[in-house]
Amino acid sequence: MAVAQAPAAAGTVEATGDLHAVLDPLPIGIFAECSVDQLAGMDAALEVVGASLVPIGDVAAGPRPVPALLLGVAAIMRRSEDQLAELLAGTAPAPILLFPERREVAGDLAAALARLTGEGVQTGARDVVNSFRIEQHPQTGPLAGVRVDERIVRELTPFSPGPATQPVISCDGGAVVAVRNAADGRPVWMTAQPVLEGFRRGECLKYRIWGPRFLDLLPLLLFARDALGPSAWRSGPPRAALMIDDPNLRSPRYGHVDLAALTEAGRREDFHTIIAMTPLDAGKSRRAACHLMRRSADQLSLAMHGVWHTHHEFAQDVPVPDAVARLGAGTAWMQRHERRTGIPCPPVMTFPFGRASSAWLTAMRSAGLTAAIASPAFPFVEDPASVADATYELLPAEMSHQGFPILGRTFLHSRLDVLLFNAWLGRPNVVYLHHEDLAEGLEPIVEVARLLNRHVRPVWCGAQEMTDQNFQTADRHGTRAFRAFSNRISLPSEAGPTVVCKPRAYTRGEQAWLDDEALDAELHSEGLAAWLPPRPDSALVTFGPSLRPVTQQRRPRAPARARARRLATELRDQLAGRRPR
Repeated sequence: MAVAQAPAAAGTVEATGDLHAVLDPLPIGIFAECSVDQLAGMDAALEVVGASLVPIGDVAAGPRPVPALLLGVAAIMRRSEDQLAELLAGTAPAPILLFPERREVAGDLAAALARLTGEGVQTGARDVVNSFRIEQHPQTGPLAGVRVDERIVRELTPFSPGPATQPVISCDGGAVVAVRNAADGRPVWMTAQPVLEGFRRGECLKYRIWGPRFLDLLPLLLFARDALGPSAWRSGPPRAALMIDDPNLRSPRYGHVDLAALTEAGRREDFHTIIAMTPLDAGKSRRAACHLMRRSADQLSLAMHGVWHTHHEFAQDVPVPDAVARLGAGTAWMQRHERRTGIPCPPVMTFPFGRASSAWLTAMRSAGLTAAIASPAFPFVEDPASVADATYELLPAEMSHQGFPILGRTFLHSRLDVLLFNAWLGRPNVVYLHHEDLAEGLEPIVEVARLLNRHVRPVWCGAQEMTDQNFQTADRHGTRAFRAFSNRISLPSEAGPTVVCKPRAYTRGEQAWLDDEALDAELHSEGLAAWLPPRPDSALVTFGPSLRPVTQQRRPRAPARARARRLATELRDQLAGRRPR
C-alpha cells in the first residue's frame, strides 16, 4: 500500500461573513500507509467532530500547517531522520496521533515514538484481551472510570506510561491508548490498536465505537476532539429521559404503570419519564391522572405515539396528503387536550411498533413536526446495517430523510454501556419501555437512572426541551456556529456573529425562521445555513416547510375500527396490570 497523497491543507481563514470558512470541515493531515477503505472510514468518522482528512504530500514538498496530524507507524519507520524532521517542522504545532496502520506493524509503536520524540515507552508482552478501562481525561467525559468488555478478543502489545505519559485507555497489562507531552510541547497521542483495521465501505461506523469493538474508533475521536478544541462540534449538557409507550390518562394506573409511584421514584432518584400517548386517547383523560401530571411536571410529560395506533400505523402505504391530514388531526387532538387539561404535548412523534415508511416521514416534515424519537433511527429500512451512511446513529439525530430529525432511543434492557457512548457522542439518551417491563416493579428503570446519574449527570427533561436543545456548537474564526438536529432549537443570546446550519437539509421548500421572522438562508455543503444577527436574549430558530405544525380545523374522528382496536388493547393492558406479581 502506498503512502496516501493529496494536496496540502488549506491555511487559516481570518474573515467572517464566509459560510465556507465557518462550516467547512477542518483539515486533519494524515501521513500513513492505510488502505483506501480505511482512509474513507476515518474521514467519515471525523465528520462527527466537523473535520476531514487531508493526506499530506511528499515531505520534500513542505506540507502546510494543519490543526492535527495522524501519523502511521509504518510510514514513520520508512522515513529518514531528515525527512521526519522536515515533516514535524512543517506541521508544528499540530498535535499528533501515532497509530499502527495494521496489526503487523503494531510492535514498532515504541520505536516510532522514539523517532518522533527522542524518548520511547516500555512495552509489555503481547496479550489477548477484551476488557478495558477508560481512564480519567478531559476528553473521556462520561466514559471515565468505566470498564468496557468488547465482544471480540484482541491481540495487543500494551505499554507502560512514563512520567510524561498519561494513560487514556488501559487493560490489565498496561496502557493501550495514551497521550505524551513531546519535547517540542505538542502532545503525541498513541494507540496500540490500528484505527478501523479491516473497515470496508458500506459499514456503519456505530458498530466500531459502541461496546462490541469500541477500540477501533474511539481513540481517533478522542484525539480529534482534544486536538481541535473549541473548533470541534460539541453538544451541550447531556439530556436524558425514560419513555413508556402506550399509557393514557384515563386513571393514574395503566397496566403495570403507576403514575404516582413513578413520580415518587422520579423525585427520589432524579429522573424524568415521557408518557408516549396516542392522540386517539386524548378524550379519555380524567381529572385524577391529569392533576397528577400537572403537579409532577418535573417528573412526567407527554409526547405523541402515533395517531390512531393501528398495527404498524406509520409503515402502511398511505398517500402523503392523507398522512399529513392524519398527523394534523393528531396534533389538533393534543392541542385541544392541552387546552382542556393544562398538560402540554410538543409536536414530537414516536412510532408505534418502531416503524415508519418514507412517505410518513415526508408527511411528518410537511406537517411541521419538530422531530421524531424512534428505534431504529432509520425506521424505513429492514436492516439498519444496510444503511449506506457511515455516520448512522453517531450524530445527535438522523437527518438523512429530507433533513427530518429522528432522535434515536434505546430499549430498557439493552447494554448499559450504549447509554454512556451515546452521552459521549452528544446524543440524547431516551430509554424506552412498555408497561409489562415494570411487571416486577420500578427497579429496572431505577437502575438505568442511577447509572446515568452516576456517570453522565444528565439534564432530565421532556421531549420539548430535549429537541429544543438538540444542537451542537463550535467556535470558528471568531464566529459562533450552531448545528441543528431538530426542526426547532432554542439558542442562547450572542453578542457576536452567529451561524446556524441544519445538516443535510436540501429538500425544496426548506426554510428557516428566527422567532417569527424569515431568515435569508442558503444551501451549503453541510445543509441549510443562515447568518443570525446579534441578540441580547435567547431565540427560537425553526426549520421546515412551515413555521408551525399543520392542524385540522374541524373536529376529526377516527374510524370505528381504530377506536375499537385501541380500546381492546387498553383493556388487555389494564387486565395484565391487575394480575398479582
